[in-house]
Amino acid sequence: MWGMTGSMRAYNTALSACAKAGKVAKAKELLEEMERKGIAGSVRAYNTALYACAKADKVAETMKVLEEMEKKRQASNVAYNLAMDACAEESDVEELMELVEEMEKRGVVGNVATYNAALKACAEAGDAGKAMKVLKEMERQGIAPKVVTYNTVMDACAKEGNVAEAMHVLEEMEEKGIVGNVATCLTATRVIGAAERNGIPLELLLMLSKMVNRMWASVAISGRS
Repeated sequence: MWGMTGSMRAYNTALSACAKAGKVAKAKELLEEMERKGIAGSVRAYNTALYACAKADKVAETMKVLEEMEKKRQASNVAYNLAMDACAEESDVEELMELVEEMEKRGVVGNVATYNAALKACAEAGDAGKAMKVLKEMERQGIAPKVVTYNTVMDACAKEGNVAEAMHVLEEMEEKGIVGNVATCLTATRVIGAAERNGIPLELLLMLSKMVNRMWASVAISGRS
């Protein structure tokens, strides 16, 4: 089967099998075989190979496939989402931020899943500053953050003990009338605990505590879990 000379459909089927089995090397061999035989790789074929790489947590291999797609102008937000998922699993924030910049440069508009994947990596790395940068880029693109988006940014703040950025997140939610959930409040409470251990001034902690208490009250009124 691997030495097939068949149609694009056959290659797509083979690539899907590789993706499900996590056979990254075999998926790359298929793409190279298609190239040698002059069979133009479809967006689906490349996305499937990307999925195989991402599923196997192979960031470097994922980036190589994405670069090939970029050369052929086939990289869509789906491709970038897959690449960002791979980066998020490895907490590779630097590579991820480069992807965000590359998308902007190429005029590829992401979606909520794109930026949530980017934020996940920032949260895993405990990098609140970069998480806020991704959030601002998301809003600049006209994509409305969801509660889970804010929760992920808050998670980055909690891991870093960053009170200032946590307050910015809660202020933005209040200004936009966005009611969080229990996870929002618990994560914000974790920020307070981390900040206390880091010796953050009491005045800032009290301000954040008041904001968290208001969020708890809003959550209780809305009945959100």
